Amino acid sequence: SQAAGGVSHDALPPRPRFPLASVAGALQRRITARYDELARASQVQSLTIDQVHEFLSTLVDARDELLQKSENTRRSITIRKAMLSNSRNGRSSHDHLRLCQQVRH
Repeated sequence: SQAAGGVSHDALPPRPRFPLASVAGALQRRITARYDELARASQVQSLTIDQVHEFLSTLVDARDELLQKSENTRRSITIRKAMLSNSRNGRSSHDHLRLCQQVRH
């Protein structure tokens, strides 16, 4: 429904910029969908504690997923640095192979 001046009362308020807004893909879509559900329910004054709990659970899941990705990236970088250091120090090809296998896991 349009009010005078062309402003829609059905439109959701602008989303806040979540710290995860730069995360692409399914994670961002899940957060956005849950937030939109909260905003709609709030507008019609039907927000429930279960909806808030669902949104918080989505944020906790997102945090856990990002922490896991961060840990995997940190581990990969550490191993690659070791590989570079080992190749400069003339370590055996066996050490190099072992590090390559760790990067893949």
